[in-house]
Amino acid sequence: MQLEKLVETTKLFEIYQNCFNHEQKEVLTMYLISDLQLTEIAEIKNVSRQAVYKIIATAIKKLEKLEKQIGFYQKLDGIFQKVNNLEIAFEKADIINAKKLIQKIKGEF
Repeated sequence: MQLEKLVETTKLFEIYQNCFNHEQKEVLTMYLISDLQLTEIAEIKNVSRQAVYKIIATAIKKLEKLEKQIGFYQKLDGIFQKVNNLEIAFEKADIINAKKLIQKIKGEF
C-alpha cells in the first residue's frame, strides 16, 4: 500500500473503528497501527496469510464505503484546512479574512 493511501486508511480506521467487530479491529490495528506484515499477523492469529489479507481487504472496502456514506473524514479535513488558513490570517493580522473563515468553520456544524 502506498504511503499516502496508508495514512488516509489509518485516519479512516481511527474514525470508524467502532464499526468493526473485535477480530477485524484487532487485525487492522496490527496492520495499520503496529505496522506488522501480513505474515506476522497470520502467525499471531494462527491463521493463513490469505485469511489476514481477506480481513484487511474487506475492512478497507468497508472503511471506504463508510466514508463515502458519512463523509466525516472529508468534513474534518476541510475544517482542519480552514483552521490552518485562519491561523495564517491571524499571523498576517488579516482580521476581515479571519472573520470570514470563522463563519465558514461555524457553517460546517
